[in-house]
Amino acid sequence: MAADESYPSVKERAFFQGLPFDYAVVFDNALIDRLFSRLRQERALVEDGLLARPDHRPWRLGALITEADTLDRRLSEQIRCLSGQSLPVASIALVTATTEAREAVSLWASVTCPPNVVVTPDPRAWMAEADLDLVVVFAPGALAHPGLFAALGRALQRDGADFAVWNHLLVRRRAEAPGQDITYLRCPDPTRQPVALAHMEAAGPAWAATPRLFETIKGDLGKALIGMARHPLSIALLRGKPKVVRLNEFLGACRVDSLGTPPWPRQSALVEAYGAALEDETFRLEIDPAHPTQPIRLTPRRRAHSIDIVINFRDKPELTLAAMGSIYAQTTTARVSLFLIDNQSTPAARAAIDAEAARAPAGIAVRVLSYDRPFNHSAQTNLGAAAGNGEALVFMSNDCALVDPGALDEMAAWALAPGVGTVGVRLETAEGRLACSGICALYPDHDFHPIVAEGFDQLGAGLNRETFANTFACACLARAVFRQAGPLDAIGFPIGLNDVDYCLRLRERGLRHLYLGAFLARHQALGSRPASDDGAQSAFLRQTYGHLLFDKEYMLEYDFLRQFTAAKLRQDIRSQRDKTTTV
Repeated sequence: MAADESYPSVKERAFFQGLPFDYAVVFDNALIDRLFSRLRQERALVEDGLLARPDHRPWRLGALITEADTLDRRLSEQIRCLSGQSLPVASIALVTATTEAREAVSLWASVTCPPNVVVTPDPRAWMAEADLDLVVVFAPGALAHPGLFAALGRALQRDGADFAVWNHLLVRRRAEAPGQDITYLRCPDPTRQPVALAHMEAAGPAWAATPRLFETIKGDLGKALIGMARHPLSIALLRGKPKVVRLNEFLGACRVDSLGTPPWPRQSALVEAYGAALEDETFRLEIDPAHPTQPIRLTPRRRAHSIDIVINFRDKPELTLAAMGSIYAQTTTARVSLFLIDNQSTPAARAAIDAEAARAPAGIAVRVLSYDRPFNHSAQTNLGAAAGNGEALVFMSNDCALVDPGALDEMAAWALAPGVGTVGVRLETAEGRLACSGICALYPDHDFHPIVAEGFDQLGAGLNRETFANTFACACLARAVFRQAGPLDAIGFPIGLNDVDYCLRLRERGLRHLYLGAFLARHQALGSRPASDDGAQSAFLRQTYGHLLFDKEYMLEYDFLRQFTAAKLRQDIRSQRDKTTTV
């Protein structure tokens, strides 16, 4: 198998070198020659009939660019990316929203684009005429790594994929200085993170599906592509339970104006399309056009009839009173029982809590229980959980206060949904800074390093999605799940990391954890208890659940480079500390 030395050409090399992919950004082009060698090898596999259909004919992959109404530099750059693939693209189709745009784009394509670029009002007919094995659907301007189509060809050949997703880079040029900022987005497996897929374009600005899968979309596919847009269309295709493959490479890139908010537009005008793709007997759509982060979201049809809330406290009555007040302000039809576990508070603090408990509104029953022993968060929480019988169970710190009036009802509803372990909400400080967007697993580079951290993912902070685990500063689970898994471990995990231990126990049982970023609570970290040394607990979790820590499919917020930087920072701090100690 001889590699074609004429590919990539000099022009293609210069173009590839300027694309914002890993080889260009992370390594500052130091490994660009290795990329060219990879591309030549892939082209040779195609030309020798090895990367091919079972009949040894080349795989025919097509690219479909939706909403290609605007003629600008990004569209030209996108088509150049597709034209230089190591597995040549059989056909590139542009779909426009209006007839006028179609005429203009057709004229532009006939003059400036390769012969395999067409403008079509009928994508279904285009797929059939081009005899395609797989169709990659792109947002306008979304870039493709030059090895993307070869990777998809391997997925077809090796896995028989019907639907494929891959990782993406979000690229923003700096306004104040030369260069660009990069955010790395790992695309989750849609079959394992359906809640994330429903609430954000988790598949990214591009994904691939077989023409057979498109046949499940009834009616005019061209109108569906424009009217439904890529996000609900991908959800509709996945409802047929296809064979999904996730390519674990950063093979897509999207230039955005800001990395502070999700890059994809809110689809508030596509309610009907989202309803058709998402609603069923278990879930319905909740429409809130004024919501800043999640104007369209899924909500379970079944609501909890009874909710138990457990809050531990010791002195600091002002914190506990704020937590109680936030619960009193919740809007829910469920019967609420609030269990306050007093851990040796002063008489004055206890009297203030008792007085507030007596003022509980109708529908909320408050009981204050005493735990007259040294602080043990797990034992105290178990005491409160055993005192009630509500079908949903909330663990909440006394330094946490619910902000959104529907948070309690929504957490409980999701906790009762099939396959759910725990449910958490977005936590912010009193100053409005993000405190926790779920718990993510860290890259386990050393036995002494933490294995988890509270998430600070700004891009996904306001969205409903799966997460690796939830903090018990504010979390909900079904009473049935708690009975199955048993109480918190009061011996091995009396204080720190007991929430992580419990979440991993549930994950071992096949349950997943949800993070409701659309709902907010205020949290003052360590406002109610001192910090503790969790070294023994971290070691136990690493030893017992190491296989889960490496399962990055559960970590939408996982970012290797960000964690690598954090690990390097920890190393530098430790080095400085050691020098100081030596001196």
